[in-house]
Amino acid sequence: RVSVASHATPGTEFSVAHTLGKVPLGYIVSGQSAAGSVYDGATANTATTLYLKSDASAATFRLIVF
Repeated sequence: RVSVASHATPGTEFSVAHTLGKVPLGYIVSGQSAAGSVYDGATANTATTLYLKSDASAATFRLIVF
């Protein structure tokens, strides 16, 4: 589980460090601080970093990464 804050500008890609040790297959949003959604970014995910975008400005999301 990771907690991340989206970028202040909606639609801007941001990176999320994770400790999965492999390229994630996906993620589930388990909570959020504001209305909006989080979705895949344009950059390919890696074994240490997930790349996401959000339509919410500076919202915090709790994700289960798998």
